[in-house]
Amino acid sequence: MNQNQHELSLCPKKPNCVSSLSPIPEQHISPIKFPENPEQQFKKLCQIVASQAGTEIQYQDDIYIHVIFRSRLFKFKDDLEFLYDKATKQCNVRSASRSGYYDFGVNRKRIEKIRKIFETGNSISN
Repeated sequence: MNQNQHELSLCPKKPNCVSSLSPIPEQHISPIKFPENPEQQFKKLCQIVASQAGTEIQYQDDIYIHVIFRSRLFKFKDDLEFLYDKATKQCNVRSASRSGYYDFGVNRKRIEKIRKIFETGNSISN
């Protein structure tokens, strides 16, 4: 986490991380676009993220949020970061497991679930 510099952490060289800033195709995921009212949209996104089961907000300001997700069964910790880019009106994302090597797509699925809720306004069950 790099909240002081407002930069997303880099993905480690393991397949258990996705980032909209990663140049590695297997780790890359699209940012979340804010076509209108970007500041309001970022607040909405933060509310959605905070409402997900197993979340603990570590840091949040007007353009950045860092959340720890804990898995239900084994209580593994994953770090999730969102950074709003005012110039591009989009939110860069990163989700990574703290332990292990493979995540079986959990981090990508988490981002896509949050994206779907954000875009549709509908809650999605696991």
